[in-house]
Amino acid sequence: MEEVIAIIVTILGSVIYAYLESSYKKRKERKAAATRPSTDATRRIPAVPQDTTAAPVQTPAAPILPEEGQRVTHHTAAPTTPAESPRHTSHRKQLQLQRWRRALIDREILTPKYH
Repeated sequence: MEEVIAIIVTILGSVIYAYLESSYKKRKERKAAATRPSTDATRRIPAVPQDTTAAPVQTPAAPILPEEGQRVTHHTAAPTTPAESPRHTSHRKQLQLQRWRRALIDREILTPKYH
């Protein structure tokens, strides 16, 4: 058991030592770079291309908007629905009113009896 603990402590020590050594090297390199004078000669400046031409303008193959007097969409006939007769509509309204009356009566009379 003591050997296992000694191995673990040795591994942890070596890992910590390697980390400290790498951080010390990085810090040392940063200090050296900060003290080095920066001139235009040490900087890399990209070369400017001399022959630059504009890209050709693309023209559409077909006109985007239709000419005056032409349709934009295809012609489709409007849907036709048969007109309801006034008698038929009034009959439907009467049936709806009867349903409403029954619902009100049920709510007012039947519901209080059973609650």
